[in-house]
Amino acid sequence: MSKEKCNFTITRFRYAEPLTAGLLEHQIRTRRLTFWDINSCSRCKYRCGFRFYILKIKLIVYFDEGCDCKNSLMRPADLSDVINYLNFAQDEDLLRNYYKFWFGEGAEPSLETYTEKLLLI
Repeated sequence: MSKEKCNFTITRFRYAEPLTAGLLEHQIRTRRLTFWDINSCSRCKYRCGFRFYILKIKLIVYFDEGCDCKNSLMRPADLSDVINYLNFAQDEDLLRNYYKFWFGEGAEPSLETYTEKLLLI
């Protein structure tokens, strides 16, 4: 049995200027963001995402996947986790929705495309 190779190219999207921790912290503080809803449990529909708490001058970040279905609670996180989640998304609509959450309904991100060549064996 011979293995056939299949080459193809995928076009993906990313922010033209990646988001930074300072920029996100500014948005959290000025817009008083407390929760970024990123998905839900497929069983119970519990909304999972990043929770933000401001204690005096300190910003505390948690990732909340705390529904009973998964038997897990909130885990400590930081803004680098949020940035990774934002900057590694590759779908155009998803990137636009994320940007609108962070910067308001009228905000439009500057997106660029890039291509990835994939080789399947």
